[in-house]
Amino acid sequence: MKISFLGIVLAVALRPAWAALKADIRADTNRDGHVDLLGDSDMEGKTRWNSTHGALFLANIGDAGGRCADMSAKDYAVLAACHNADDDIQRAPQYMAPVRTVPIPGLSLSAVGHVSVLDPVAQKNVRIFRRDNGTGWDIVTSKTAFNACELSAGLELGIDARSPRMPGDTGSSKMDGMQGWDGRVTVHFNVSDGKRMAVDSVMLRVAPVLTHHHAQHVDTLFASEISLLQAPPSAAKKVAAIKRSLAATRAEVQASIRKAGVRNPLTLFDTDDLWTQDFFEPAYMSMPGPNGTVSMRIMVATPDKFRGRGTDAIRLLFTTMRRQGVGAVQHVPSRPGRVTSPQISRDAMGNLETIPPHEHNGRRYPAGRIIMGGNSTLEDSPLFEAFFAAQEMQLPVLVDSSWLGVGHVDEFLQFLPTNSTPRGWKLVVADPPLALQLLRDLRARGHGDGHILSHSGTGAQSMSIDALLDSQKIARANDFATERIAAAVDILRNQTGIESRDIIRVPALFKFFRWGRAARKGKAADMDWWPMDHVALDQQPAYMYTGSSNLRRREIRLSETLEALFPPLVNGIVLNGPGNAGAPPRYVAPKPWGPVLNGSDVFEDEARVLYGAEGFEVDFVDDWTYFRRHGDLHCATNTLRDAETKWW
Repeated sequence: MKISFLGIVLAVALRPAWAALKADIRADTNRDGHVDLLGDSDMEGKTRWNSTHGALFLANIGDAGGRCADMSAKDYAVLAACHNADDDIQRAPQYMAPVRTVPIPGLSLSAVGHVSVLDPVAQKNVRIFRRDNGTGWDIVTSKTAFNACELSAGLELGIDARSPRMPGDTGSSKMDGMQGWDGRVTVHFNVSDGKRMAVDSVMLRVAPVLTHHHAQHVDTLFASEISLLQAPPSAAKKVAAIKRSLAATRAEVQASIRKAGVRNPLTLFDTDDLWTQDFFEPAYMSMPGPNGTVSMRIMVATPDKFRGRGTDAIRLLFTTMRRQGVGAVQHVPSRPGRVTSPQISRDAMGNLETIPPHEHNGRRYPAGRIIMGGNSTLEDSPLFEAFFAAQEMQLPVLVDSSWLGVGHVDEFLQFLPTNSTPRGWKLVVADPPLALQLLRDLRARGHGDGHILSHSGTGAQSMSIDALLDSQKIARANDFATERIAAAVDILRNQTGIESRDIIRVPALFKFFRWGRAARKGKAADMDWWPMDHVALDQQPAYMYTGSSNLRRREIRLSETLEALFPPLVNGIVLNGPGNAGAPPRYVAPKPWGPVLNGSDVFEDEARVLYGAEGFEVDFVDDWTYFRRHGDLHCATNTLRDAETKWW
């Protein structure tokens, strides 16, 4: 069959009018830090998203220029709802993700294009901007019309979010009411030119908020100065002594920071909440950028609504911590039937640790996993679980911590980065059998009449090694502790695949928990007074149900829970692990004040050997004043760590 030139022309002319018009919108779908407009590397699967594929963007919830910090006198909810993305002004364009459209040739002057988000939930949470004629950015709405000239050149757009991913519960988020958003957004691009029309779309998702793990190097260490603490005149000298003691501990920590090569000095919060670990969890969001990782720190406040009463610690996250590149969020989920009181400690962030990256059962955890403490039947998890579970990257692991008076996982376990295993880290656990064996060895060598604790001026010093080893009450407490720690280790074996060779056991002993004034009765005179109306000065005992009909189980009473008999070696600060240029790995441990033989603390000696085998130098810091208030170095500090680690 002969086909004439005229026939070809007529065939082209008779094609549907829309066929020659193509809309093409792209984002960094392949996560290489660039939007590819010339090739097709960002085309495949651009309308889908999963953990390893699909474009990312950030919740731009910092406070550029301190605009929101100036509102510190305002109501807390008003303060928390203020951030860079609370309106339609772009204050921090460096945290936007790029979105581009491919230039469209051959448009008539009547051509018009629109960029929009159709999903109503995503629409509330997402902002899209267009580059203006200068260096600024203008908001794009569904009513924004792009003309033929702009469409022919291709659109340069940026996208950010007003909120991180949020769980779909009925709680409050202190983020201007944003709720129940999984972070996904499909951006639609529509073009019309006369009778011709074309549509396209691309999917992005807000990067997850991730907690830090110990394999990330320390950037900044925080503690609380408690300078606001007031005392009656009769107790002024005692309070001054307490403050001096706490300051001395902080000075020792600062010395370790210098030795570890941490670039920033110890930073102090002006708050009377002594337990810096508990009122917030430092986290981060990140995405690929053209020059490397683009990251934003996110300070996640504890959902404990009683925290900060009288200390205003949580408010500091929004006034002092939040700034350019640093956001803050607090999510308080609704959990019907759950009792709340000032004694809740399970919801404090000291009850959250992060298992470093690993693979297990065919699943990768490139940012690690969260581990947290719940009750003995693992039916009741901390309130913060909802927020972190919504991030979908660090699937939480729940272990029992209800056997402890304070109830935090950092009282009996820790994760240590090391080069001695392909996994890159080991689990460190408190081990009563090891401590008891060390004491039995001392007794066998004729030192049974020595003091169990070498700290001067404490009532516990009067107990001898013989008396402790012969005590049925101590034996019962440590049998129980050993059982519960073993149960947690079994869960971690199952969830991460660790083996016995991946576990380091350090000496630890426990006793039955004593709380409040009763715990201090008969102890050193300079510690008799402490303002019990200050809810956050002492660590709070772990929250227990007292009759919730839907969670019937053995009721745990404070008299049946445990606490450390001496400062727990696992409750320290992993400053830097292997790979830190210029300084060896360093661990800052609470000084255990164990029995002294030939001028050397036997518990210190054992810890030095165990950590030293993994390449760590250990600094032992006297934190006795903290210890007597049911917390130690880890409880009293918090860390910002490297946020540039690639997780995607």
